Amino acid sequence: MKKFMFEYTDTGLRLSLSETVKKSFLKKEETKKIHFDEWRSSDDTALISALSLIDSAFENNPSQVHLSPDKEFLFVAHDVIAEFTEAQAYSLGLPPVIPYHMSLTSTGSLLKSESTINAKWITKSGREVFLTRKGSLISMGDSLYRLPKIFYLLLELIDKLSIEKDMHTRMECLAKISHIFKSSNINVSADGQLTDMKIVHAAAMSLDIISNSDDINFNPVLFDHDVRDEAQSSGQVEASQGLLTPMQQDAFAHQFISQKDINSTYLANDTYVLLDPAVKTAARTIKKMQTAPSEDKKRFIKSPLSFISQDLIDDGHDQEFIDELAVASFVFTDEFSSRVKEIGIWSPPVLPFIIKEKNNWKEIVYGLRVAGKDIAIPEEDLERVANGIAQTISDGGGGVKVRDEVIPATPESLDAINILRDEIHSLPPVEIPETNDEELEEDKGGNKSLKKAVIVENNFTQETFIAKTTPRSDFQEFENPSGLINSPKTHQITGISWLQECWSAGYSGVLLADDMGLGKTFQTLAFLSWLIRKRQTISLPKQPILIIAPTSLLGTWVNEAKMHLEESCLGSMTMLYGADLRKAKIDGLKGNEVTTGQLMLNLDILRGSDWVLTTYETMRDYQLSLSKLSFSCVIFDEMQKIKNITSMMTNGAQSLNGDFCIGLTGTPVENSLQDIWTLFDTLMPGKLGLGSLRDFTNYYTGEDLPEDSRNDRLISLSNRLLSRENNQLPPMIRRLKKDVAKDLPLKTETNVDRYMPEIQAHAYHEALTFLREGNSLKQKMQGFQDMRRISLHPLSPEHATTSADEYIKQSARLVALFELLDKIYEKGEKALVFVESINMHQWLSVYIETRYNMSHKPDRIFGSVSAQSRQAIVDRFQDQTNTGFDTLLLSPKAAGVGLTLTAATHVIHLTRWWNPAVEDQCTDRAYRIGQTNDVYVYYIRALHPTYGESSFDGVLDQLLKSKRALASGVLAPFNENESIDAIIDQLTKLD
Repeated sequence: MKKFMFEYTDTGLRLSLSETVKKSFLKKEETKKIHFDEWRSSDDTALISALSLIDSAFENNPSQVHLSPDKEFLFVAHDVIAEFTEAQAYSLGLPPVIPYHMSLTSTGSLLKSESTINAKWITKSGREVFLTRKGSLISMGDSLYRLPKIFYLLLELIDKLSIEKDMHTRMECLAKISHIFKSSNINVSADGQLTDMKIVHAAAMSLDIISNSDDINFNPVLFDHDVRDEAQSSGQVEASQGLLTPMQQDAFAHQFISQKDINSTYLANDTYVLLDPAVKTAARTIKKMQTAPSEDKKRFIKSPLSFISQDLIDDGHDQEFIDELAVASFVFTDEFSSRVKEIGIWSPPVLPFIIKEKNNWKEIVYGLRVAGKDIAIPEEDLERVANGIAQTISDGGGGVKVRDEVIPATPESLDAINILRDEIHSLPPVEIPETNDEELEEDKGGNKSLKKAVIVENNFTQETFIAKTTPRSDFQEFENPSGLINSPKTHQITGISWLQECWSAGYSGVLLADDMGLGKTFQTLAFLSWLIRKRQTISLPKQPILIIAPTSLLGTWVNEAKMHLEESCLGSMTMLYGADLRKAKIDGLKGNEVTTGQLMLNLDILRGSDWVLTTYETMRDYQLSLSKLSFSCVIFDEMQKIKNITSMMTNGAQSLNGDFCIGLTGTPVENSLQDIWTLFDTLMPGKLGLGSLRDFTNYYTGEDLPEDSRNDRLISLSNRLLSRENNQLPPMIRRLKKDVAKDLPLKTETNVDRYMPEIQAHAYHEALTFLREGNSLKQKMQGFQDMRRISLHPLSPEHATTSADEYIKQSARLVALFELLDKIYEKGEKALVFVESINMHQWLSVYIETRYNMSHKPDRIFGSVSAQSRQAIVDRFQDQTNTGFDTLLLSPKAAGVGLTLTAATHVIHLTRWWNPAVEDQCTDRAYRIGQTNDVYVYYIRALHPTYGESSFDGVLDQLLKSKRALASGVLAPFNENESIDAIIDQLTKLD
């Protein structure tokens, strides 16, 4: 007989599993400890769930969980013990949850150091009982109970409050206590002083910018978790979604400025404001910059994330998570963006134009387009304006007046007007007079070439632009790059040839937007190998190549270069990230270029490299140095990272001096059609005649535009970008997998349908009834989320009390999943399982190891897994020595980009996302170039016995099919919120 035992310690419990064996010949019993590795062999759903929670705790904080050297005892901290559900705790032999009611009373004003909170325990009959607490356990005589998480947290906070004298720390404790009351349904009563406290929880900040003629000031604006999450998805939110009322905001801002340190809590009129720990670094940065010199403030407003990231570095945070932490703490609002533009901190692109009257070619108007506005310049004023801009830049900024308009005095304006002078009169460029400003001095030996992008408009009303391009070389046909280890496939030869021809024709940039998994990286590397030798052949100067990629893809570029190219093809590489970034910085300098306002990179190191590999965040923070260099080619991998036209990251990308730029993305349009405008505004500004961003948006997606007209215009835009017209090369190439199927193995997609068992069908019907009867948006969203959850399983694994087999039988989707995995196991093949629920992730990982007697626990990839850990997981999964059956569990949003998992031949979508592009990205982890076997894709659907195809899974499946069909034909934006609304609408209309 097996039995769990535990021993109490001050910091946690020591768990062990013992087995009693009878010695029949002596008629005695012998007890022995069972090795931890054998604990997982149980078929108990709750124990599997408990062990998965322990695994997760170890991954997050190894000090909370550890094994004894002989693996017979498992130490688990009290924090984790309190996390267990009743079912999980019972499976580990832990005491039951305390059966008594908690009552809290306060003494005196809670802000005073002498005040306390007293906890009493009351029986159902109203009698007080006296208990003794030891960490997560509580006892009364011989009776021992366990504290659930909420009780444990409350008592920990009360204990801290009893000894804490500092007012701000006490406020933080009280705020957390109040938050527990408001966010949890717990069996606790408390006096009015505790329950009536008004508190809000701030998860992110933005800036309220206040400017005058003398200085720029700003105050923090607070937002909750929901708005922060929305900002991370859409890039920008409305300032009106702020957490505080105007009066509360004023009170908070006054306290924020007047107090010396950053506190966890503030009192805004009658409301306590609790700052999430994740937002305190951003708060410290904002407070520090409020008293900084004016020029430092301007740099901060230009790029708050650069300053926040640097402070995180200074605080010793892991480099790999810095950018993620910074983005999670600061949001960009519409008001912030408009104020940044209004006060001239963000400099929009400046483009030269030539307008020729359609019916009178003798009438020509010259000018500059600034932020979508045309400013005409009389031909006789070109010299005055050019010299005026150059002198004003030297004097420290401002603008030059032309009639009733003002042209900003920036290097971009001077570049643009010099292009006009060269085009009209073939005059050499006007130079900026010598200055001591290091930022405006050209680096020694640097030859910053002007981008030849003159807009020629054939009439005053139509948006017909033709960018002037200067051919670089003759091009006849595809030229096979030397040094390729692997031969390109047919569609890749077409892509490489297109890149060669666009470069030869003089294009400033192009967008390679092939479907995920068709080898965009390989095509780019092959082109770069060709480009280096082509430039040598036609005697162009040696210039480095710059590749900018998300952090998680840096390793992919290094590995793919080794895989596809001979070592000498690209030459020497400089990694500009993390510890390698420090090697490239000038000795003795701290911070980054945005925070300090000075050049910080050793340009000789970069100029001497053949190719430089960096991240978007590094490019943003060191753009002063990078913009000083002339690159033969700039690659933007996953270019949708710079789709926000007003971000410093996009501004930095547009400041780079690349002779030729290549954008790479499998999703040229994510949430908005504005994405494509921004990408081309960076790659080839003005060339396509897309007009200003406002005009472009109104023309293609205007609210008053009929649906048919909108679709027609989207199709026209797609043709314009993708087709060869008037002997002009298309600036964009996009091939879907279906277009190049002959170069890939077969992909078979199948809906795997199972009807819900009784327990699941009953829970689903109740959720549907709640959804239909919901009167508020909140109720409808609650019903929607319940139906979505129940369609996976009516009970989360941590609450289940059945055997694992019985638990699986309660879910149509899990039944289908293990029918598939059983067959895959028999074949000795590998599968990717995409599932959103982290709890289900954890449970499946432990259960799959047990069910199939695996030598290791299946790996998991989800949001908090670091890029380094992801790569290690991928390497293990892909390793040729990893033979036979294996499974990898992945989160759809976290694992949909940048992972090559071609060792898997089965892709199972256990839960589905309502954006088909995200779902396709997941499938493309296995179905991509490098896959040599047929791939089988399964979409598991749980159908209600009564509602059938009108069940949640059926409605979602139909929506995804319709959106996928539309997206394959045009560059259609996809609005996830609209999709959720459509699903709710369909479900509420059921007969």
